[in-house]
Amino acid sequence: MSTTTTASSTARRTVRDNTGATVAPAPAPAATAAAPAQVPANATDALAVAIKAAVAQALAALPAGVLSNLVIQSQPATPAGMPGFVTKEGLTYVCVRTYSAGVFTGYLRSKNEIEVELIDARRIWYWDGASSLSELAMMGVARPDQCKFPMIVPYIVLTQAIEIIPMTQRAKDSIDSVKNWTQFPNG
Repeated sequence: MSTTTTASSTARRTVRDNTGATVAPAPAPAATAAAPAQVPANATDALAVAIKAAVAQALAALPAGVLSNLVIQSQPATPAGMPGFVTKEGLTYVCVRTYSAGVFTGYLRSKNEIEVELIDARRIWYWDGASSLSELAMMGVARPDQCKFPMIVPYIVLTQAIEIIPMTQRAKDSIDSVKNWTQFPNG
């Protein structure tokens, strides 16, 4: 077995054993572990820095040869063109959960670390008829008349994205069927 890594910032790494089964998230390259400490901008960034340091320390403590039995494979950050998921002009329609701004749907234009750009984005302020975001992304909502989704905005940058789920056509159609929720009398 050999270990393969990628330097691409648009790919996530998956660790697989010799049968192809996913084992655990791939370790960061050794150069990353030795990088100088970052100055966090807020508590969430400080937590991310602490987690990265703990992972690097745990990897350094592994017995020699353990990592040589693993294969690291690169995967695209979004499954553009995967059957069953909605795409437009090469962009995948996704559901994004952020740390503090809530949930949004839209076409994923770019992703950089925990920042994402969405095109034709809609805030999912309140939903009813889906048990989780996973179900919302696959099935949509069962009670669109109970949901509160404001108008679509042409572009938004979301920071602190913690979950990005590609959406099916069925789910997108369901989201699109929810009327715009507004405080304006003629909105």
